[in-house]
Amino acid sequence: MQNFSAEKTYALFANPFNKKTISDLAEKNVETVIFPGIMTEEIEFEATIIESLSNFDWLVFTDVYTVEYFVNALEKKGIELFELDALRVLAFGESVADRLRFSQLHADVIPSTVKTSDVLQSLQDYIFEDFSELKFLILKEEKSQPEIAEELKRLNSTVTELGIYFAKVEDENEIPKLKALLKGGAIDEFIFSTHFDVLNLAQMFQAENLKDILDDVTLTAIDNLTLQSLKEFRLT
Repeated sequence: MQNFSAEKTYALFANPFNKKTISDLAEKNVETVIFPGIMTEEIEFEATIIESLSNFDWLVFTDVYTVEYFVNALEKKGIELFELDALRVLAFGESVADRLRFSQLHADVIPSTVKTSDVLQSLQDYIFEDFSELKFLILKEEKSQPEIAEELKRLNSTVTELGIYFAKVEDENEIPKLKALLKGGAIDEFIFSTHFDVLNLAQMFQAENLKDILDDVTLTAIDNLTLQSLKEFRLT
C-alpha cells in the first residue's frame, strides 16, 4: 500500500482500478480530488472507407482507443487483419503499438513521444521517398485535431482524417473547476492507475501544454505501461 501524506492533496481518476486507493485516502482523511471518468463510443462511418483501405499507403493510430474501435470495425465488416499487410502503420507511442500487437498488427514506426515534431521526425527517418506521393488515413477521436495531419499536408501528402470514436467526460460541469485546481497548484500528486488515465487527461486539456501544467505535480504510475504512457506524453 502506498504511503499517503496528510500534508498533500492527491488527484485520481474515477475508475474501477482506483476504487481501493480512493477508499484508503478517504479513511485517512487525506485531501483528494477525483477527476471524472471518460466514456467512449464507437462512431458508425461509411463502409467505403474500410473497404477501400488498399487506396492508402499509411494507417495512423493516434491513441489506444483508435486501435480498439478500428479492429472492431474491421471485424464487423468481415475484413481480415492480414488484408492490412500492404499498409505501413504509424503508432503514436509504445502503448498504442502494444495494443496493435495484441491484435496481431505490426507498427512500422513508433515514435518515442506523441509530440508532433517527434512523430514527424520518426516518419521522415523511415520514409526516403517524396511525401507528396503518399496517402495517409489518420484515425482519431471525433473532436480532436491531430497536428500531424497539418504537417503531412504541408509536405503535400494526401491526408484523410477519420473520427472513429467519440469521447465524453461523465461530468463535464466539473472540468473547469478541476482544471483550475490543477493549474493553480492545488494538487501535489496525481496518481495514474492505467495508461488510459494519461490519455484521458490529455484529452481533457486538448491543445493546452499538459507538460507545463503538471510541471510542479508529482506523477505516480501504478505499472510500467502507465509509466511508458507518461513518458510518451513527455511527462515524468
